[in-house]
Amino acid sequence: MKFVLTSCFALGLGLASAQAPSERDAQVAQVIQAATSRQEAQNDVWFKGGDFPRIKQNLRFMVEMDTTNYESASSLGWMLKSTEQPGEEWAVYVRFYKDNTDEPDGAMLLSQFLFDKRQYAAIPLIMEPRLKFGARMHANNYRNLGHSYVRMGMWRDALRVWEAAVAAHPEDAALKLQVVRTKERLGG
Repeated sequence: MKFVLTSCFALGLGLASAQAPSERDAQVAQVIQAATSRQEAQNDVWFKGGDFPRIKQNLRFMVEMDTTNYESASSLGWMLKSTEQPGEEWAVYVRFYKDNTDEPDGAMLLSQFLFDKRQYAAIPLIMEPRLKFGARMHANNYRNLGHSYVRMGMWRDALRVWEAAVAAHPEDAALKLQVVRTKERLGG
């Protein structure tokens, strides 16, 4: 495995030094994607064999290599949760959030973690600024924020979020239902 990764990166660096920047960037990205795909396949093999420590080690490496990879951060967090390491799980999500402030879904992992821990008041702090992303933001981000407001009894804020969610994702029937339910709760 180490040899494969070392070879991929050496090949990528060799290609990068011999070509124009845009060509070079594209080829380096292809090499990194190939290495990531190989690592994901290896994680599947280790998972079937029950080698969770090795998977966590590899996922940590993958997160270090690409701090923007949602799947790697999500998988690492899930593995840490599954092996009862909530402190490390939290750290993975916080880092992903901090490293991806300009990404529409950069706070989704952390907001879901906080929601699962019933830390509803913390969710608006990280999610409200992200409403600016609109339709680029996954509908579950809106759900975490809207349901947090509902759990805190902040119905007007919940309605505002549900309406923004429907505007961003008009095909989502569940979001439309939340608008109706919240309006009923507000008396109209």
